[in-house]
Amino acid sequence: MTVIKLRAHHLRILHDYVTRKHNDYLLESKDERVVQVAIDSNHPKEHGLNIVDQMRAALDPKAQIRITDTIDDVCGTCDLKELLRCKEFVPYDVSATSDDRGVAHFYGFKIGKTYSSKYIQRRLKEKGSI
Repeated sequence: MTVIKLRAHHLRILHDYVTRKHNDYLLESKDERVVQVAIDSNHPKEHGLNIVDQMRAALDPKAQIRITDTIDDVCGTCDLKELLRCKEFVPYDVSATSDDRGVAHFYGFKIGKTYSSKYIQRRLKEKGSI
């Protein structure tokens, strides 16, 4: 069984994928946008491709997703984590950890708990975008 470790604030990206998953064109467009945003943020293209891979894997209803407030499978290929600059890419100048906790609370998830992708996708659709 696949277990994907995701920071809660990365659920914003997953929400976009969930809303587009029934349309191949919209998914491919989202993939391209994610890679371009990574490049525009001075990340290597490989980091953007990793984000796409993790989001696509998280769409599998059989996948398990562990919600975290630390380095996750998306952050794993980010060169900025070594420089502790993650907070520069979080909206509103909030620390990434505080943002994780707020997003988890909004969707009703607990940090450190593992959920089925199917359940997470349902919650993201019910609660909408944050």
